Amino acid sequence: MEVQAKEKIQFEKGSAKLAKVSDAILDRVVGIVKESANIKHIEIRGFTSSEGIPAKNKALSQARAEAVMAYLVGHGIPKDKLNAKGFGPENPIAPNDTEENREKNRRVTFEVEEMKVEGAARP
Repeated sequence: MEVQAKEKIQFEKGSAKLAKVSDAILDRVVGIVKESANIKHIEIRGFTSSEGIPAKNKALSQARAEAVMAYLVGHGIPKDKLNAKGFGPENPIAPNDTEENREKNRRVTFEVEEMKVEGAARP
């Protein structure tokens, strides 16, 4: 199940350094993960727009996913529950034809794998 925070995780321009405004969002993610005993694993996925050099975008998206992972680990989420993967401009959610759409493609998502709970009813 892929999850994206309602608010966007922000980084300094052209960098993998988390912007201070992202702390509150990531603190909420930490809280949710700590409260959810059924989460088995989370892949943190970084994406960019198609602007620029594809190889640099892929490296930047990887570094950003790793920065988010480091934040989560630094706030008590076990490292063995996490991995980070950068996709660069792959898998856009909008055409890269306007700045607004390119901004939508610059994102971090969380692919959450839940443990199967024996006897649990699913809606």
